[in-house]
Amino acid sequence: KPEVLEGDLRLLLSVFDGQPVAVLYRYKVPGTAKPEEFASPVTTTKIDMVKQLESARVAIDREPGAYTVRAAIPLAELGFAPAPGKTYRGDFGVIHSDALGKTNELRMYWANQSTGIVSDLAIEAQLDPRQWGAFEVKGQ
Repeated sequence: KPEVLEGDLRLLLSVFDGQPVAVLYRYKVPGTAKPEEFASPVTTTKIDMVKQLESARVAIDREPGAYTVRAAIPLAELGFAPAPGKTYRGDFGVIHSDALGKTNELRMYWANQSTGIVSDLAIEAQLDPRQWGAFEVKGQ
């Protein structure tokens, strides 16, 4: 199992109740008494904090056969203060669903190529830092 460290997070941009949302998942938060559990018949993934970011501004523009997601998230909410020239590890991706938006059909990530499981919420909720890539922040 990959080692997930304090500070590792997932930011999910999606639609909830018809509105675009940003949801922050913090996997390791010291002092968490009762983590959120994502369970399946195969396993359970525990995440210390799951919170909708009210300060985030997310817009999704749809057109036939395509969509564009625009988001403005205060980096302080993520606990991320990028420094130019510094290298960070992480990943980003997209989950495609069926036409009704009910069933995941495809997960695609920039770095992680182990994305074949699309029907097990607990496994999909896991982070695998071994599969992350490196990126560098340039400029301000």
